[in-house]
Amino acid sequence: MLARVIPLPKESIDRYILQQFFGKNGVLPEKNTTKRAIRLQVVICKIFGSSRSLSGIKVHQVNTSVTETVRKRNPNSSFFDVILPLLKKCRSGL
Repeated sequence: MLARVIPLPKESIDRYILQQFFGKNGVLPEKNTTKRAIRLQVVICKIFGSSRSLSGIKVHQVNTSVTETVRKRNPNSSFFDVILPLLKKCRSGL
């Protein structure tokens, strides 16, 4: 015997979805999280004109990747406190 499926009103479905959404930790109730994450880099790119040439774009991509990785891995440390020892280590290996 098959169970009978009773359709729920749209309001009940919307309420259920909202309850699931707000029950999640770390989920922001907005769509522009990614836009805000890259906004600083877009402004820096415009100020320094690093989007005027292909080589400038590539340099900016690498620098952004390095700085953001250092910031994410060491959230409670200064960028320079982390990167300077790494640069000295790389330089001594040359």
